[in-house]
Amino acid sequence: MEGVAGQARRPGTGRDRAVGERSASWRGPAVLVALMLAAFTFNTAENLPVGLLELVSGSLRVSLSAVATGTAGC
Repeated sequence: MEGVAGQARRPGTGRDRAVGERSASWRGPAVLVALMLAAFTFNTAENLPVGLLELVSGSLRVSLSAVATGTAGC
């Protein structure tokens, strides 16, 4: 793209650069929030079954260790 003087215009200079810097200021906190939600989801998904083992063993009427090792149906 050519400017008024016939020179090629570089992207990210002048007014475009100022607008780009302002619009990018939200990215840092957004990335941080996304990582926090991912960590929360991962930890919840990994630890929730451990917390529910006692309820599962009671409803299946088998020992807690049988449910934890996966041998309740054998």
